[in-house]
Amino acid sequence: MKAMKLFKFNFSTLAMLIILYYGVYYLLLTESFHTSIAAIISYSNHLPFKGHILVLALLPIYIALIIFGAAILAVYLGYFVQYLLKRHKASLIKPNS
Repeated sequence: MKAMKLFKFNFSTLAMLIILYYGVYYLLLTESFHTSIAAIISYSNHLPFKGHILVLALLPIYIALIIFGAAILAVYLGYFVQYLLKRHKASLIKPNS
């Protein structure tokens, strides 16, 4: 039996994955935003003990959601860019009547 591909991997999808992963990496590590790991940990230090433990327990889930959400968004945007490029190429090939 032939294995079914879930999606075609093209250049636009690869470009979007690289761009969005760099953006997510920047957001998670830069302390200038309130979305960074260090900002969340420093915020949790001011909470009561149960809140501190809860925030630290949910931190890996937050990181996974950010990373996989960016991957899903990158695949969607990659397909959208590929669709726009195919549509533009088709309009260039098709003569205007």
